[in-house]
Amino acid sequence: MKLGDVEEDLLKVLYEFEFNNGEVPRVMDFDFKEIDLTAKKSEAIHIIEKMEADGYLYLERKPFVEEGIEPKYKRNFSILNWGNVHITSKGKNYLKSALVI
Repeated sequence: MKLGDVEEDLLKVLYEFEFNNGEVPRVMDFDFKEIDLTAKKSEAIHIIEKMEADGYLYLERKPFVEEGIEPKYKRNFSILNWGNVHITSKGKNYLKSALVI
C-alpha cells in the first residue's frame, strides 16, 4: 500500500525522532492541507489515528490532550506528546521498502 506524501513524511520524521535522536516533530513542519493552526493540529491527529488503525503507528497511552471541538474534524488538541507516538514494524518495513531508511 502506497502512503500519501504527508503520511510518508510523518513516518520519516518519526523514525528520525525515535531511532536517530532527531528533533521533536512539530505540526507546522508538515505539509498538511489545512492552513489554520487549529485545523492543522486536528488534521494531524486524524492522520496519526488513521495510520495507527492501518498498523503503521502505535499510540502509547493517549498522546494528545483534547481542547474543544474543531468543526471539520470534530476535535481539537492543545498538546501532542510525540514521545507517545511510535512506529510499528509495518511502518519501519514501509520506509525500508520505499528506500527511505
